[in-house]
Amino acid sequence: MSLGVAALDVQTGEMAVGRGGEQEFMAASLSKLIVAVDVLDRHRAAGRQLDPADLDLIDRALSDSDDNAMNVLWGKYDGAGAIGRVADRLGLTARLPSDATETWGDTVVTAADMVAIYRHVCRTWPPRTAR
Repeated sequence: MSLGVAALDVQTGEMAVGRGGEQEFMAASLSKLIVAVDVLDRHRAAGRQLDPADLDLIDRALSDSDDNAMNVLWGKYDGAGAIGRVADRLGLTARLPSDATETWGDTVVTAADMVAIYRHVCRTWPPRTAR
């Protein structure tokens, strides 16, 4: 199988995991979201504002899928550790293979993991208004 299905009702927070929803896939650029969540969660927990330059890196990594911006964040904020920290906090199966700690795109996730991450994002940060 090469497809995993999971869905989130953003009104109720209910998640439905369908066929292949627990199957592991390479996350590729979806791992950018995991790292961004970790950086933002850790700053929030510490009661600190994130530097505007780092916010810009997150914005570019997520909105433009800017790999260079993610490379900077990965190095500066222990991206390899971010995968495990977010997985632990949110109860995910997401992991970074032990031989791939330098490559953020090698993160392994399930569709259910990604829906759980989006549920966390929806609960933690209200939608942004247009710029």
